[in-house]
Amino acid sequence: MKKIVLASAAMGGAALVAFGASGTFAAFSDQDSSDVSGAQAGTLYLQRDGNVVSDEAVIENLAPGDTVDYQFYVENAGNLPGTVTATFRILSDLENGCVPAEQRNGANDTSCDDTQPGAGELVDQLTGSAIYGPATREECEDRDVPSSFSPPTFAQFDGAVARDQAVPAGEGFCAVVTVTLPDRADNNLVQSDSVSFGIDYRLDQA
Repeated sequence: MKKIVLASAAMGGAALVAFGASGTFAAFSDQDSSDVSGAQAGTLYLQRDGNVVSDEAVIENLAPGDTVDYQFYVENAGNLPGTVTATFRILSDLENGCVPAEQRNGANDTSCDDTQPGAGELVDQLTGSAIYGPATREECEDRDVPSSFSPPTFAQFDGAVARDQAVPAGEGFCAVVTVTLPDRADNNLVQSDSVSFGIDYRLDQA
C-alpha cells in the first residue's frame, strides 16, 4: 500500500494553501503580507520580492518496489515577471520506533529508541528523480516540463538547487519528484521509518 502525506508551510507571510493527494499548489503574490488578514485557498500572500515559500511531503508506509510521485506547483501570482530559485531539502529521516520485523530475519535495527531527525534508515534505501522547470498547471499535470535531475541516491536531493527559473506573471514553476523503495534484502529495517522532504522557493521580481 502506498500512502502519501503532504503538508505545506510558508515563511514570511500568512497562508492558506489548498492541496490534495496528488500534489500541492502555492502561489506568490506581490501584495505585502502585512496588509492581508486572510488568504484565498491556493494562494500565498508574500512581500514583494525575495521572500520564500516551502512545500513539504512525508514519505512513509512504502512497500518494497513501490513508486510514488509528489507534484509541487508554485505560481507567480503578482503583476511582475520574476525568477524562481528552488532548493530541495531532506528535512528528517525518522525511526519512529521499531516493529518486530526490524529485529528478526537477519535484520538488526539498533536505533529503535532513537528519536533524532536522522535516526532512520529509509533515506539511504530510497532512490529518486525529479523533473522541474517553468510550466503552466496543465503542463505540470502532463509532466511537460523542461529539466530533469536523477541523483545516484535520494539523499543527494538535499541541497540541490534549480536557479533563476524565469516565471512570468501569472505563470508557474513545477517540480515532480518520483520516489522508489527498491526491493532489497534489508528492507525490514525501514518498516516504521519516514522521511520528510521539501522544496524552498524564492521569488525575485524584475
